[in-house]
Amino acid sequence: RLAELLKIPPPSLLGIGVGIPGLIKDGVVKTSVNLGLTDVPLRQVLEKDLGVPVTVANDATLAAWGEKQAGSPADPANFLLVTIGTGIGSGIVLEDQLMEGKYGSFGELGHTVIQPGGRPCKCGNKGCLEQYVSIGGLLANYKELYGQTITMGQLVMAEAAQVEAVLEESAQKLGLALANAAILLDLRMILVGGGLSEIHGFIPKIRYWTNYYAMPSIQPIQVEKASLGNDAALYGAYHLIKSQVVCHKSQVLSRNS
Repeated sequence: RLAELLKIPPPSLLGIGVGIPGLIKDGVVKTSVNLGLTDVPLRQVLEKDLGVPVTVANDATLAAWGEKQAGSPADPANFLLVTIGTGIGSGIVLEDQLMEGKYGSFGELGHTVIQPGGRPCKCGNKGCLEQYVSIGGLLANYKELYGQTITMGQLVMAEAAQVEAVLEESAQKLGLALANAAILLDLRMILVGGGLSEIHGFIPKIRYWTNYYAMPSIQPIQVEKASLGNDAALYGAYHLIKSQVVCHKSQVLSRNS
């Protein structure tokens, strides 16, 4: 059905890459709190139905690989990409390698605790970064600051001073998390993507607070807008599945030679 929707003749479909927000390990969606998935063997299901190799990875991880392969980061060998939208995701490239970790939770920046005992998170914890820096996080900031429940559309149309205060609150918390990530991973380059990266003036605030909290000897940390926008994960999925198909074919040829 997917091949039909994409109008791709089955022989031409060499593989499929799938990005999911959450913890992914060996093609299994261990947990995706935003999608309500737990222990779903997605790769196995799709490969059975489609008959082609399938790669399943965290969507922000794929986006980072897309920026590495087709974007323009100042340091393409070592950087962190943070995506801000419904939640927070992050993908990390170190020494030209895509980092995924052993257990599937590598780079889950959105579920690091930034406010002990703070806002409840869907993951079951309290005070996760995602609850302060996301669409829901911005709206919660507004409610705490001004005592009113509003929508994202209403926030965009709010008074400039109110919008600035809401963004400042989120940027400060994200800057703290990114400064900690930079020293932990020895990074000097951070890319910001996702829908909220498009908000005017948000990235300069994130840059300021990241360097404010960063250890002086590792400053300045570059914080820039990601170049591929919403297409980053598509590029990442393409390059990842392409490399795996080529590797598989090489192994087959090696066994047959």
